[in-house]
Amino acid sequence: MAIERERERQQLEGLKEGRQRLEDVKNGLVQATEDEIQQLSSLPENLTNWFTIECPPSLLPPGKYCDVTGLLGEYTDPRTRLRYNSMQVYDVIKTLQPSSVQQFLAIRRSETVLK
Repeated sequence: MAIERERERQQLEGLKEGRQRLEDVKNGLVQATEDEIQQLSSLPENLTNWFTIECPPSLLPPGKYCDVTGLLGEYTDPRTRLRYNSMQVYDVIKTLQPSSVQQFLAIRRSETVLK
């Protein structure tokens, strides 16, 4: 993430420098070719990336995925509460130790803490 933030900072600096150069060209302080003026005029107003995307929360319910394979999990084992998508995965779930089941549930953040 640090590399991504650094890349974003560099892009923002480049965008600011490009806007400043375009203003200088418009004010007659700097000479530029027609191609350069066209390129500077086509600069975006702002950068859109993973850190600046703004959107409302989804109205759809969250997806339920298989805890073992990561595929769409349509079924839930009533004993362990693990989600699975096929009989082959269910056969694997039946052989899991309780500690392994708790680790799978911890990944999904629905583990049970016994006191």
